Amino acid sequence: MQSEIEAPRVRAIFELYREVKSLQVLADRLAEKGWFARKGKPWSRASLGFLLRNPVYSVARPSAVPDSTKPVVSVKLFREVQMLLSENRKR
Repeated sequence: MQSEIEAPRVRAIFELYREVKSLQVLADRLAEKGWFARKGKPWSRASLGFLLRNPVYSVARPSAVPDSTKPVVSVKLFREVQMLLSENRKR
């Protein structure tokens, strides 16, 4: 899920998790929006956790597409989500 077309959706997933603070609620909200994981299946908590923990979304990477070297999410948002995920694991 790293194409330029998918980047806004990944960013929205990070922002929505920061708001709802729950992988299950996030999965439910994404299903309500009609946003599905690859292969058209609903998002699982495990797949959302994997996506949200993936540091590739917070680092700039070279690309042939102009202006696409910007990270998908800011370092600040990535760190906030990591803290929330860590806090939720302790519960």
